[in-house]
Amino acid sequence: MTAVCVECGGGTVWDDDAASFICMTCGTLADASQCILTSGLEYRTEPLNGYQPSTLKSLRNPNWQLAGQGRESAHAQNAAAMNQWITSLASALSASGLAQRTCHLFNQAMKAGQFRWGRKAKLVAGACLSIALRESKRPDSRVDIASLLDEKDHQLTRVLSEILSLLNMKLAPNDPSFYLPILQKYLSAALSSDQDTLPTRLREVIAPLSMPKVLKTAHELSDLLARSIPHTSAIQASAAAIMILALEGQVRKSITGLADLAAFLALHAGAGKSLIQKQYTIFQDELARLMTRIPWLSQYDKKAGARAKVAKRILVARGLEDILTWGRDSWKEQHQALARAEFLQEEGDCVPSCSPEDVPAPHPQKKKRKLRHTLSDASQFLLDPTAASMANSTFQSSLTSYLLNASSEAMQQQSAPTRLQLLLVSKNGDDLEDEELFADGELEGMLRNEEEVAMFARIWHQSNPDYVERSVDEPKAKRRRRDKNEPKEPSKRINRDALAQFMGDEDDEEMVDILTGVNEGVAVWQESDEEDESEFGKIRKAMALGLQHQCALTLDDDEQEWY
Repeated sequence: MTAVCVECGGGTVWDDDAASFICMTCGTLADASQCILTSGLEYRTEPLNGYQPSTLKSLRNPNWQLAGQGRESAHAQNAAAMNQWITSLASALSASGLAQRTCHLFNQAMKAGQFRWGRKAKLVAGACLSIALRESKRPDSRVDIASLLDEKDHQLTRVLSEILSLLNMKLAPNDPSFYLPILQKYLSAALSSDQDTLPTRLREVIAPLSMPKVLKTAHELSDLLARSIPHTSAIQASAAAIMILALEGQVRKSITGLADLAAFLALHAGAGKSLIQKQYTIFQDELARLMTRIPWLSQYDKKAGARAKVAKRILVARGLEDILTWGRDSWKEQHQALARAEFLQEEGDCVPSCSPEDVPAPHPQKKKRKLRHTLSDASQFLLDPTAASMANSTFQSSLTSYLLNASSEAMQQQSAPTRLQLLLVSKNGDDLEDEELFADGELEGMLRNEEEVAMFARIWHQSNPDYVERSVDEPKAKRRRRDKNEPKEPSKRINRDALAQFMGDEDDEEMVDILTGVNEGVAVWQESDEEDESEFGKIRKAMALGLQHQCALTLDDDEQEWY
């Protein structure tokens, strides 16, 4: 119902902001005394638009990010984290000066290729570091970078080719591994052709070899030598020398026609024969030096003024496979220890009060798999009751009675009640039978079987050589039973002379008979009791009675000997 203005009599309308009727003609408030609380302005009557930008997290609209959690901010945070990771990767390869160039290439590659963050971004970073190494006239170290990334080297090579294509870059090869497949191809062609490009003695040595294995050995040897002798010059000659060493490593002896093989490789590699032989000598000396770190390999021992028993070429050829394996394993252990030290250092910088024992393990323990999922079983049962089976949720009568009758102290235990606890609650302790104390087969499981008895007997024989096992089947010797009226024989384990000397009296012989349990000794003692009434005699009689009582307790009536 619309009110009428008291001033002009015009019509009025309700205004929510003023909380009163307002005249449409003169603008007078019908109730000017209305008060509006400040908190009332915060509530809105119209529904909120879910597509308007919001800085608060909401579960019912797409704008769920908080301030600083947008796509741009997340991209900036990931880029900063990757730049820091690239710096650590470059320092691991002793190339800290190339970190800035690698970060620049990484940012360009991520922008041009629109790669995703995570594993792909790490491969891109490794490829960019390889490019920076090649630009600085150093080996690209793709195998080492792939090992640090925990990836395969061919995956890193594929990403490297993709980045070079995206950035329109062309790099001159500065690694001997680039020429190794070419030299292997020429060797295979020469062995399969009918022309005499190789001498016959070289054909007989190289033909039985597997060229893929030779190429693999050459690549591993190139990576090993690149860590100690960087190939800054004479790349083609180094590749030819490495190929010769790989061939000798597969043959496991020195090749006789070394000059002819060097001349053939020099023709196709574009390097001089003398330069190839020089690089071969340098690499051979380096491998001989590495052999000194491997204790199980024969060392090159050259005495002054005399030749060594075994040539250096033969020793290097025999131990090349072991050198490559040792170098690969030692390099991995070295970099794993370095990564572990950097991890501990970063943890110490973040938490100064943290002790080394409090540092979390790099590989956290996996959670135990849950065998029964109540919520999952219920969901599957509701979806298809005929296919899914619900677990039986009814309690057993014994468990129910235990829950009803057990004390509060027993209910506070974390473990489930045992079978004996349930049995004790169900029955009185006096009503329990001996058979009910053990489950079926429980008592038999506690007893040792024949194998265990034999094993323990063998152990006892070894630990105690004086132990003699008595056979069960051996008949026991029958002993003659003593007549009741026959006096007992004195014990053979008592030195009667020493005891008589200790007692020191004329009637010591009578006291000895009392101690050894002779029946006549009792009568003799009674007679001596009447004759000797002194204090010393009474003490002697008391000692005799005590010793006689002890002898009677420890003396066997049948065997008449001390235990």
